[in-house]
Amino acid sequence: MKIKCLEIENFRGFNGKHEINFSVDDDKPVTLILAENGTGKSNILEAIQWCLHGTMPPCDDPDSVINKQARRKNTNANAKVRLQIIDDAESVFTKKKKPEYTISRIISKDKELVEPEVWERDPTIKGGFRKHERPRSLIENLLPERLCSYFLFSGEWMSSMFNEAEEESLINSIEDLQGLTFASKSLQRLQHYYSHLDTKLIRSNKANE
Repeated sequence: MKIKCLEIENFRGFNGKHEINFSVDDDKPVTLILAENGTGKSNILEAIQWCLHGTMPPCDDPDSVINKQARRKNTNANAKVRLQIIDDAESVFTKKKKPEYTISRIISKDKELVEPEVWERDPTIKGGFRKHERPRSLIENLLPERLCSYFLFSGEWMSSMFNEAEEESLINSIEDLQGLTFASKSLQRLQHYYSHLDTKLIRSNKANE
């Protein structure tokens, strides 16, 4: 997938509305964000993961989602994040290649986390967007939650990503992404069924002796 645009409002260190556009040009696939330490670069990674899965990567004060300045100005302030994404896979609904999705999430002052909404761009219908009925499934296909720490990582804790405790999680996540989990479970079931039949055959042979 490619992130086309990120819109942040009152999220973490971002007070008010902010928009970051990323390059989706195949000839210019890299976007560099240069800023001093403590100005919110890590908040961008946090916003992407939070928008997708409602979780945070390792960070200071993970429960402080709504910007403090925004809350002082307005006690009813919400935090919002919106992502525009171009997927590499064909759309299930429109059958369009490289479909474009808009994913958004919001949290209220009462820390009530609202489920994400996903809209697919579809110029054939009124309004130009079609609401996705299974947002969690689509998001998990775009970027599984277990893989977030390997794609959305901060240099401060990069060394902790590859310890032995995380090795099994990494393997499982890669298998999920490649669709190998289903095949692995099917093989386990077949092996279990084979063992069951083998046991029945042995019992049958003993009974006939």
